[in-house]
Amino acid sequence: MTKSRTNRGTLLSVCLYAVWFSSAAANVSAADKLELSESATEKRSFKVTIRMDLDGQVQAAVGDTKAVAMKLTGSAQLKYYERRLSSLGRDAADFRGLRTYDQAVFNSQVADRVTETKLRPNFRQIVAEGQTDGVRLYSNFGPLTYEELELLRPPVDSLTALALLPTDRVEVGEKWDSPLWVLQFLTAVEAVEKGELKCTLESAENDVAKVTFVGEVKGGILGASSQIKVSGHYLFDLKEHCLTHIELAQTETRSVGAVTPGLKVTAKAILDRTPSEHPALNELAVEAVPRDAKPESLLLAMEAGDWGIKLYHDRLWHLFHQGTSVAVLRLMDKGSLVAQCNVSPIGPAPAGKHIGEQQFQDDVQKAIGTEFQKIEKAEIIPTEDKRFVYRVIASGEASQKTSKGVNKVPVNWIYYLIADADGRQMVLVFTVENTLVEKFHNRDINLALGIDFQPKGTK
Repeated sequence: MTKSRTNRGTLLSVCLYAVWFSSAAANVSAADKLELSESATEKRSFKVTIRMDLDGQVQAAVGDTKAVAMKLTGSAQLKYYERRLSSLGRDAADFRGLRTYDQAVFNSQVADRVTETKLRPNFRQIVAEGQTDGVRLYSNFGPLTYEELELLRPPVDSLTALALLPTDRVEVGEKWDSPLWVLQFLTAVEAVEKGELKCTLESAENDVAKVTFVGEVKGGILGASSQIKVSGHYLFDLKEHCLTHIELAQTETRSVGAVTPGLKVTAKAILDRTPSEHPALNELAVEAVPRDAKPESLLLAMEAGDWGIKLYHDRLWHLFHQGTSVAVLRLMDKGSLVAQCNVSPIGPAPAGKHIGEQQFQDDVQKAIGTEFQKIEKAEIIPTEDKRFVYRVIASGEASQKTSKGVNKVPVNWIYYLIADADGRQMVLVFTVENTLVEKFHNRDINLALGIDFQPKGTK
């Protein structure tokens, strides 16, 4: 009997010890600090899918003082494989990747206008580089279009998501403030006035850590004031040492700007990310990516197939409007509007011919009208091909409406007549206030020479 009691007591002690040990182990585990970091030098690729829905309204400027609100909805699907590239510096510059896209499509509707944007098949390989105000994307196979660039910039990107990971070890329940550069990188705000981004390690169960975040930033995007709120969570696989999932909601209120409409929109995005190899992301492909992007890779292409041209321009020029008879680009530099360029086709001349130089000067004076003062300069710009490029600079005073009335502003107009050997002709008109001429610094020449007449019959 005594032996029996001893056995029962021993068994009970073992059971109690096991319960205590399990509880203690759980407490220790909960108190452990976890490393939520991912190696940038590890040679592995990830499959990334992003789904995004957009809802809200845009406010388009009408005249000088009014704006019209229009309903906006949209959805995007992005699928790509990505491999990290070597760092170019600290903070956002540490995040680089080489991608190959399987799918990139954005469907949107503004009022009654429905638009679908897709990435062209020949531009599936993309280099992504972190910069202070977001991810810079380019292709080594040629310039992207302005629409493609916007397509590839969802509210959350696989590189900006990685920037959310803490730099120090954290424990369950711990809260921390992410550096301001992370918030700017995530929201692509160019000039930050103020902001904060708070994160919390909510749980760590079954080898998965869950982190929630919430933030707000005020600043400027392309010269327009903007307020952005973000919230969401991400999951980190503690066994595979990688971020696998993020859900983000972003609300933005943006004023009407010189190159962008006003916005009151909410975007919801879900990003999934799993380790997966892709043959296009091999060592040779990685080694072929230069540390410094080639200038021609960073150009953008404005396609105007109905006019038979492509226009290549740098990224300071923004496509403001493109219609059947005119395209309008505006030059922004550090948040300020510097110049505008109107691009239009005109009637063709016989092959090998073009409008005469004196006739074009007369047409310039007539187009400017009563604001015209004089022709400052007229010259033929030499080219390496058979195009005829004629540049005319005129000066005068343009009327500018203000809250106090109408002011006369000294202005330079720079007109271009560009004709190819077949007689096709384009006119470019640059408008630059006199006070900005030095800052403009003859940027019209590169844009004008970026006109590329396409073979007849192509679009």
